[in-house]
Amino acid sequence: MRTFIAIEIDPPIKDKISNLVQELGKQGAKVGWVKKESIHLTLKFLGEIDEKKIKEVSEKLKLISSKIKPFRIRIEGAGWFPEKGSNPRVLWIGVKYPEQLKILWEEIEKELEKIGFEKEGREFSPHITIGRVKGNGGINKVLDILKKFTTYLFGEMEVKRIILFQSILKPDGAEYIPLEKFDFK
Repeated sequence: MRTFIAIEIDPPIKDKISNLVQELGKQGAKVGWVKKESIHLTLKFLGEIDEKKIKEVSEKLKLISSKIKPFRIRIEGAGWFPEKGSNPRVLWIGVKYPEQLKILWEEIEKELEKIGFEKEGREFSPHITIGRVKGNGGINKVLDILKKFTTYLFGEMEVKRIILFQSILKPDGAEYIPLEKFDFK
């Protein structure tokens, strides 16, 4: 089962992001756009795991969530990876965060490493993926629009839980199904 750990985005913020995605989608670029219902903040992609491993992950997430208090994040800004060069691969919305989000991420990394998951090789860089570039045709129009949102505030929200999701790949985009929710104390 293909899985990941994420934070759900509040509906009013999802609406604003979705409106931007619709506008960007009209530019005709070769981009796989994220559907409104799939907008989330990934904390860790786990990949293919079996039932036994899901139980182990679940136990670790229960432990982690029992130590974390709810906190607020700001969904703000937009951009793309890689930032340099002319071949962007991922289009994103930014996340401004307090230290608690980084601590949560570090706890997930530390605890899941104990049960066989490799630690992330990159620095913590929370973002909400809105599109994956499939080709460069028409991408400059998209980037020109995104540049206008580099400081735009989509909203603030309280993070009260993390969710273990299943990802089912389909021809029209992935479908994400919550397997278990882990509320903070």
